Amino acid sequence: MEVKATIVDLHSHLLPSLDDGPHSFEQSLQLAQQAWEDGTTTIACTPHCAEGTCPSQERLDESFAMLSKALPAAGLPDLHLISGAELMISPSLASFLERHPYLTYGGLGRYCLVELPLVDYPLYTGRVLFDLLVSGIQPILAHPERNARLQREPHLVRQFAERGILLQANAGSFLGHYGRMAERSAYEYLRRGWLSMIASDGHNGNSRPPLLSHALKAVGWTTPTPGLPHPFP
Repeated sequence: MEVKATIVDLHSHLLPSLDDGPHSFEQSLQLAQQAWEDGTTTIACTPHCAEGTCPSQERLDESFAMLSKALPAAGLPDLHLISGAELMISPSLASFLERHPYLTYGGLGRYCLVELPLVDYPLYTGRVLFDLLVSGIQPILAHPERNARLQREPHLVRQFAERGILLQANAGSFLGHYGRMAERSAYEYLRRGWLSMIASDGHNGNSRPPLLSHALKAVGWTTPTPGLPHPFP
């Protein structure tokens, strides 16, 4: 496949046996192949992580290194991986990341991916996201269109966007894969100019594939991060 543009997927569960993503090394390579054939050239590996239950740095580094080294032999020498994590929000997330910077994108301590519970909205959400900004870490809020309260109260999403929180919608939300409310919310956030990026949130090759092209076409974007600089060296 000839790649003519850099397509960066900032949210995927590509690493094997760490969460509800692929269960084997072979499945990880299959997902990587799917993403590459769809046009993705860079994938951030962001396994689920919550304080107290995060994989160790050694385990993450080993899994990431093994997959990276296997890509050339699998016919994917130009597919680039970035380390990271999808962090469940918690009251002390900012201080937690100061102690565990390897969980930020590329381990650089500059950007992090944060998720909310799907059916809950912790009262400390706004404070924690702004604490991250103050600490010098740019938070990216994963799939706000899937959160039940943010679906009902989009003014909260507007406040995040106005205060510098980057918002990442799932590709599948625009295609109806997460239900009508998520689809409607995704398009509303898009119409209002609140979204910063679209990512796959890929978990498997069937129900949640690491694909972006169909959603980008549906919304009329040519890149998953329009107008934003690539946040990695």
